[in-house]
Amino acid sequence: MNRHDLSALLGSRICHDLVSPVGAISNGLDLLAEIVPAGLEEEMSLIKQSSDRATDLLKFYRIAFGAADGESTIGCSSFRDQASAVVESGKTQWQWSGLDEGDMPRTVARLLAVMVLCARSATQLGGNVIVVRSGGDTLGVAAESDRLSLSEAQSTLMDGGTPAEEVAARDVEFSLLMPWAEEAGLRLQNSRGANGMRIEARRL
Repeated sequence: MNRHDLSALLGSRICHDLVSPVGAISNGLDLLAEIVPAGLEEEMSLIKQSSDRATDLLKFYRIAFGAADGESTIGCSSFRDQASAVVESGKTQWQWSGLDEGDMPRTVARLLAVMVLCARSATQLGGNVIVVRSGGDTLGVAAESDRLSLSEAQSTLMDGGTPAEEVAARDVEFSLLMPWAEEAGLRLQNSRGANGMRIEARRL
């Protein structure tokens, strides 16, 4: 078992064990909303939003960082909904294409998930992102921003290289691009400039 397999199993275990209790908190808050004393509605709403956000993150992170095999699949529309719940906030505008119907292998979904997270990281100061799935397992994520946030370490990891400095937690999705593409049997290509980047994955 290599280190990426072990990390993926650990990610699956953590997300699996946490999603149920966090979901239960959210359900409990729904029940409490019916009897909450007057004047506390805003506070209850904030707690509920945070609980729902935690549930969404755990579900999507399980796809992105958890274990996957070529036999299992995930519905494209389900993937889009879970991804949207996590990344569609802030100043970035997201467009989704080719994710309305059908299924894709879990290994492919896992790669697309980290591609989406890379785009979210690069456009954290605002921008536009287009996520495309076409021709079966052909994937593309294009991000544009006047203030693209992409470090030298992240650029190096996108190219499959080893950064000069130690990889930080904020770089984890970039470090998984190449390993997850290899496991999905896809070839990665990327390009980037001052105001944009593009990541593509195609069948070998």
